[in-house]
Amino acid sequence: MLRVTGVLETSETSCVVNIDSYVPISFRSRSQPIAGARYIRLGDFNTQLLELQFPPESLALSGFTLVSGEGTAQGGLRGVGASAVGLPIVSLPRGEAFSNDGKISHLDIQTEVVLTCTDGNAEVRLGSAKIFDRTLMHGRAQFLLSEDILVGLRLLDLTEKERHILQNYVAEHPRRPI
Repeated sequence: MLRVTGVLETSETSCVVNIDSYVPISFRSRSQPIAGARYIRLGDFNTQLLELQFPPESLALSGFTLVSGEGTAQGGLRGVGASAVGLPIVSLPRGEAFSNDGKISHLDIQTEVVLTCTDGNAEVRLGSAKIFDRTLMHGRAQFLLSEDILVGLRLLDLTEKERHILQNYVAEHPRRPI
């Protein structure tokens, strides 16, 4: 998984969140697109796909898009711990690198991606973690860490319309039994 090695303190407080029934969740920390963005794609690449966006000059996570995911009505990450404001800076897993095939630069990592929508928040759990011990905040977005590993993403204070859209998505895309 992705280890968080630092925090990018940002003066820009832009937090663009889009939630709809086609692409369930999209978050950007900038109001303008990033030219030359790189992506880390997580999931099983069949029913689960989460794209993490990075600017070309750093590994500061600047956005994410849940393209598809499996949902569950319960089972979000639990935890408390230190909290900081900023965007996570990650390191690539050992031996991994972004593709350089002349197309959009990306890296694929196979892991479980599960969406929950409870208590007015949306959460995307990465992998099999059950707890977190630290959070990073940027606007309505929280980045959940466990021993400096990125284990989840959370959007806070969903509107009634956003909750309704995500609850319907979770009901229509249930998590498959393991």
